[in-house]
Amino acid sequence: MVNYVKFDEWNKFRWHYDAKSDRLCVTIITNVGEAVGQTLLSKVNICDKALGVNYFTKDDNECYHDFMNRLSDLSFSYNDRSMISFNAVATRRFHKEMKPVDAIFRKFEAGRAPEVGEVVLAFPQYTLKDSGSFQEGDFMVVEVDEENRNCYLMQINQNPLVVGETAKDKADISLKMGTCIRLSFDRIVKVASLNYSLIKTLNIA
Repeated sequence: MVNYVKFDEWNKFRWHYDAKSDRLCVTIITNVGEAVGQTLLSKVNICDKALGVNYFTKDDNECYHDFMNRLSDLSFSYNDRSMISFNAVATRRFHKEMKPVDAIFRKFEAGRAPEVGEVVLAFPQYTLKDSGSFQEGDFMVVEVDEENRNCYLMQINQNPLVVGETAKDKADISLKMGTCIRLSFDRIVKVASLNYSLIKTLNIA
């Protein structure tokens, strides 16, 4: 994703699907003219309205800046933060509706609803075979469904999170950066909620 975006012209940004690359793209206005950036969303992931031309909305713009700010304290470069934020905006607006995948993640005591843009952790029931320890996934909250007590999450770690559907599952599921999943509130852990006892229980110390 290109740098130095002129956000006073955000209303000219365009979302569009590119069949050749099989990616949802965004045309943005920079200090050197127009530039096209690819998101990580392919046709199989997006809803029908994403196949046309859609302009950036006020919500898109506000969410992009919020996502950028939320990532500012983490170890991402500006370009990485921008890439993650554009993908999070695209996921929030254009991803197909999904069912929760609670069964493959560990359950915790549910607290208050997470906030859009918040970075949270989720811990698979089963991870890499012969791993010996649990591997957490780093996710950004892109949409919250308070009525049904669940949320849409986007994986933001460069390293894939590999999980199994069962303890003996031979076909592991790889959640790469940009992958979206839907989880109930009691399947996520807020970083601020981690304490020594929970860390030792999860075996992530």
